[in-house]
Amino acid sequence: MSDTTTDTSSIDDKKTTNNTSTLNIKGFVVSMVMVVICILAYFFSASAVLYMCKIGQSNVLPSDIQCAPYETAVPTVEPKSINIFGEGGKSSKLEFPYEMNSKNKLLDWFREYKQKPNSHFLANYFITIAESVLHFNYSSANSIFQSINETLSESAIVGTGPFLFLFLYAFGMIANNVYFIYIWFSSMYWFFRTKSTTHEEEEPKWENVSMFLNPINWSIGVGLVCLFSCIIILVLILGIGLSVPAILFHNALISILCYKSVFNKQPTPTGLMTIVKEVFVQYKVSIVVVLSICMILLSFSNLGTIPGICSLVMTMFIYHGTIHMNVFQKTNDIVKTPMTDYKQATKSSCLKPTTKGAPMSLFKQLINAIFNIKQQGGGNELTHQIKQIHKQYSL
Repeated sequence: MSDTTTDTSSIDDKKTTNNTSTLNIKGFVVSMVMVVICILAYFFSASAVLYMCKIGQSNVLPSDIQCAPYETAVPTVEPKSINIFGEGGKSSKLEFPYEMNSKNKLLDWFREYKQKPNSHFLANYFITIAESVLHFNYSSANSIFQSINETLSESAIVGTGPFLFLFLYAFGMIANNVYFIYIWFSSMYWFFRTKSTTHEEEEPKWENVSMFLNPINWSIGVGLVCLFSCIIILVLILGIGLSVPAILFHNALISILCYKSVFNKQPTPTGLMTIVKEVFVQYKVSIVVVLSICMILLSFSNLGTIPGICSLVMTMFIYHGTIHMNVFQKTNDIVKTPMTDYKQATKSSCLKPTTKGAPMSLFKQLINAIFNIKQQGGGNELTHQIKQIHKQYSL
C-alpha cells in the first residue's frame, strides 16, 4: 500500500515538473514577443520624431496663415538637402520639395469654400476656427521640431524620441484645447460681417455691419455672440467640445507624418516608412544588443540557470564572431556625402504690403466688427456714419 502511494506521489511530482517547465517556456515566449513588440514600437516612434525634425528644418509646413493653402498666394521655400544618418562628417540627404507637399485637402477645401460667391458668414466662422487651430499646430511643430533638430544629435533624437513624442503629444492636446476656446471667441467678428459684393460670380468681399446703419443685423450679431458663448460653456461642461480640437490635432499630426520626401536623390518619392526601415538598418547593432540582453535576462528568470548561461555563451560567441552571424556588425550600404548645416530653410512671406499699419489680431477684428471702427481714423468713420443717418432721415 505504501509503495503504491509512493509511486503515485512520484508520478504527480513528474507531472508538476513537466507542467512548470511548460509554463516557463510559455512565459519565456510570451515575454520575448512583448519585448520585440516594445522595441518595434519604440524605434518606430523614434523614427517618426526624427522624420518630423527633418520636416521642421525643411520649413515646408503651412506655418504662414497668409500663404497657401490658407490663401491663394504661394510662398517660395528654399530647397535644402538635410542631413540624416550622419557619421564621420558625412551623411545621407533628405529633401522635401514644396511642390510635392503643397496640397492639403482639408485646408484646400476651406479656401475654395471661402472663395465661393454663396459662402455663408456662419460657415466662415467655423472654418476660421478650424484653420486657426490647424495653423497653430503646424507652426508649433515647425518651430519645436526644428529646435530639437538643431539642439540634439541624431542618436539623441532616436534614443529619446518616444519620450519626446509622449511629452509633446500630451502638451499638444492641452494647448489645442486652450487655443480652441480662445479662437472660438476671437473669431466671432464674423457675426458682424456682411457681403459687399452683389455679383454671383465674384469672390465675396466682406465688410463690417454698422451699429448705426444696420441696427438689426448688428443686434443679430450680438445675439449670436451670446448664443455661441453659452454653447461653448455647455459643451465644455459636458466634455463634448474637447473632441473637436483633438480631431484637428490628430489631423495635423497624421498629415505631417504623410509628407513625401526624396532620399539620396532617388527618382521615386519616399516617406516615413523608408526612414523607419533605414533607422532599423542603421541602428541594428543597438537594437540587437537590447534584444540580446532581454533574452538573456528572460532565460534566467523563466527557464533557469543552465538555459540562461547557455544563451549568454551563445550570444558572446556570436558577438565575437566565433559563430558567424553579422547581427552585431553595422551596415553601411547607403550613399553618404559631406554634411551640410542644420539651419532651417528660408520661406518668403505672403503678407501683402499695407499702409494701414500692422495686421489686426483676431480680438481687434472682433472689437472693430462690433463697433465698426476702422484701424485708423475711428472717430472720422463714426462721424461719417452719423452724417449718413442724418441724410437718410432728412430726405
